[in-house]
Order: sequence, then C-alpha cells, then structure tokens
Amino acid sequence: MFSKLSKLLVTFPLILILTSFQFNTNKSSHFSYGNFVGLSPSKIETLFSYDEIIIDASYYSKEQIKTLHDNNVKVYSYLNIGSLEKFRDYYDNFSNLIIESYENWEDEGWIDVTNISFQNFILNDLSKSFIDKGIDGFFIDNMDVYSIKANEATFNSLTYMLKELNSKYNKPIIINNGYDYVEEALRLNIDIRELFYGMNKESVFTSYDFEKNKPIKNSKEETDFLLQYLNNMSHNGINIYIIEYSKSKSFTKKLHNYYENTSYSVYVSPRISLD
Repeated sequence: MFSKLSKLLVTFPLILILTSFQFNTNKSSHFSYGNFVGLSPSKIETLFSYDEIIIDASYYSKEQIKTLHDNNVKVYSYLNIGSLEKFRDYYDNFSNLIIESYENWEDEGWIDVTNISFQNFILNDLSKSFIDKGIDGFFIDNMDVYSIKANEATFNSLTYMLKELNSKYNKPIIINNGYDYVEEALRLNIDIRELFYGMNKESVFTSYDFEKNKPIKNSKEETDFLLQYLNNMSHNGINIYIIEYSKSKSFTKKLHNYYENTSYSVYVSPRISLD
C-alpha cells in the first residue's frame, strides 16, 4: 500500500544531493530530521545541518559516524528485519527463507522471521556491527512482514527481536510503518513504548506512483485516517517521524506549513531513493 525505503545506493553509486526545498537549513525546526538510506558516504557533508538522520551504517565507517557526531548529528541505522535484498552480502545465507516476493521491489523478498538462525544473525551479528560503529539507534524496516504472514508466530518473532534489541543494546528504536503489527500489539494490551521509541510513517499527504515514477497526493480520506492514527500513536507516547514525497515547491511549502504546527519530525523528499 505504501512505498518502502529504497536501497538504490548499491545500483546507483552517483547520487544527487537533495534539493534545497527540504527544510534542512534550520536545525531547530521540525524539519531537522532526514532519511538518507540511499545516500553515498561521499556526500556526508550534506548531513551536517540535521539533528537526526537515518543512514544505512553498512556503508559508513566508524570514523564517518564519529564525524557526524562531531557535527552534533544523531545517527540511526537502517536495519531490515522483515525482508531480504539480493545485494546484501548475506543474501545467499538466508535466501531459502523467502516466503513471498515484494511488490515494486524485484530485488527483494519477504522473509520467514520465525527462523532462529535469521533472528540470531540480526540480533548478534548485523545489529552489533552497527553498534560497534557508534550508531545512536536503530531504524527498523519491514515490520509489515506481519501483514504478509499475520499469525502468532510472526508476531511473536518480531516482538522478540524488538525486545532483544532493546535489552542487548539499550538504544532507541524507530519502526517504519508496521500498522498491522502495532494494531495487534495494542489489541493484546502490550505497552508499545517498551518496544519502540518512535514510529516513522511514509506517505501521509503524499504517496509514490511506481508506474509513473513520481510522487502523488493521497486522497483526503487516506490522509485523514493516517493523521488520526498518528495522533493516537503520539498520545500513546510514541515519537512520530514522517517521510513525504513531493517535487512541487508550492505543495512542499504547504506540507511545511501544516507540520510546523505539530510535534512531528518530518522529511520531504522529491525521490523514492532517499538519497
């Protein structure tokens, strides 16, 4: 239903710097959050004007992350716990666990998160490698695997991984999307604040048309539903982060005017590649 975070860093190494209308000039504003999972480390200076950023720490050195800290930037690393991408160096180790193809992302498949070996790799190897580089927190993607395989085993496995990441590393966790998982957690009266610190929602006022390869506006009904959902999450003590997609300066300005009256951290990108 919604676009997911891109991994175009691997396939498009020559990456463009984000355009100037993304409100990255004032670190005190709501727009001091940026999501750069597709940004090449060679463009690291682009990130210095942000308070909080999302990167894929797989491609950054410990020294580069220290440079970000020296510029007062808080660094979350992308961590994919619900799907498997072909370009990852560990793909062959777990490709047999793919349970379904991933719509709009042909190089990726949803994975069986109940597999113990996969869980151990995420919790003890991949996440630790990011911690060793000095990251400040995790940005967890593809919690929506629960929407693909909505059963107790999948729910419990995702919950286990969130709890283990919290207990092992004591770093804040932001989850990306994950609507069905979160609704199930609330139905079970689980205190979601013990699982994650923040929630990132892609595409509230906007979405992305993959066929036409451009941002589009959501319907009013869709936007109203999502705004109410995020308001409920905020009242549950969850910090809200948002990614919108827009190439229109005038519409981006409208987004800016709306969100500056909220407590949300917002990033507006003209491209799905988040570079």
